[in-house]
Amino acid sequence: MKVLKGFGLGLVAFWLFIALIILGPACNINSTALNPEFAKTEIEKLNISSTVQQILQETLPSEAAPYFPAINATINENRLWINSQMEYSINKFYDYVLGKSGSLDLVISTEQIKQSLSENLRQTYAQLPPSEQGLPFEELQRQIIDEIPSVITLNQDNIPSDIWQTLQKIKDISGYIRIAYIGLIGFSLAMIALIILITRARISATLFLGIIFLVSGGVSLSAAIVTQQLVPDFIPMIDLPSQIQVWVKQLLIDLFSPWIIYGIVVLVIGIFLLVTSILFYSRRKQKSITV
Repeated sequence: MKVLKGFGLGLVAFWLFIALIILGPACNINSTALNPEFAKTEIEKLNISSTVQQILQETLPSEAAPYFPAINATINENRLWINSQMEYSINKFYDYVLGKSGSLDLVISTEQIKQSLSENLRQTYAQLPPSEQGLPFEELQRQIIDEIPSVITLNQDNIPSDIWQTLQKIKDISGYIRIAYIGLIGFSLAMIALIILITRARISATLFLGIIFLVSGGVSLSAAIVTQQLVPDFIPMIDLPSQIQVWVKQLLIDLFSPWIIYGIVVLVIGIFLLVTSILFYSRRKQKSITV
């Protein structure tokens, strides 16, 4: 009977250990990649105004340099609008990916940006000497303003089929991950309950659970730190603008932070349970001596 009990306890302990290890990255994905608030927070850390300005200065021809102030002014004037549209787009995307919405239908009006850019171009154009104005203003406006669509629409009809299929796979995978995350939590709680039921003693239960949580927390924390350090080396960032490089590096740090926190929490729980088992044992020993 003791052999059978020991085998059962070892088997349950092993599966709890595996579940706690897998739960780390599952918790990390659920808190980052599948969390719209995480995406909003990370995008807020990106200085969109400075980044766009840097990209335009690196990509636009030198002839457009006199009009950079107009572009910069437009971005600065509409910073709140840009942020609100980013938040709207993120919410729409995640509502579809997470199954809260049956379709992806993104509609953004750009009239505010177009009017602002047109006015700033007019002011900049009037301040330039004739030698730097180049084209007549009406022609310049036609080439720049009229090329910007009045409404940006994103749905299944105008998304390329290969990208749409990838999006569908992401939606399916995210559903599986969320189910697995909830299932792992339930499975871990069931394994903990089985250990308590098999041992039927506070000292043994806290000791076993303490060891499992301590080892699981240590492994999870080590894996998270190593992953956080190694992943940036596999992402090519040489051709990216300097501000994007800084943002991506910080993003990768934040991306694995929940996993690190998870490892620390599990590790602390393990230490707490071990200390508790020692206290239970000391108290019982003192009672036996007194008796």
